[in-house]
Amino acid sequence: MRNKQRSAAIILSLLMAWMGLAASGASAAMVDTASVIHDASVSEQKAALKDALQRDDVRDRLMDLGVSPADVDARINALTADEL
Repeated sequence: MRNKQRSAAIILSLLMAWMGLAASGASAAMVDTASVIHDASVSEQKAALKDALQRDDVRDRLMDLGVSPADVDARINALTADEL
């Protein structure tokens, strides 16, 4: 019984040490305003594009072409700022 407790204590000690090392890797950096504005603009453009594609006639045409709404949504999410 004593060996089991000792083994458990060693394992827990090692895990705690490892978690301390893993937690020390976190860092923070300043985010400039232009970057935040750019990201927000891209998000707004993607939302506007998704709204336009929600129209029934557009959705029906895409379905006629064999494009599923899920594929369209995934493609919009993957667009870069330049592609938008």
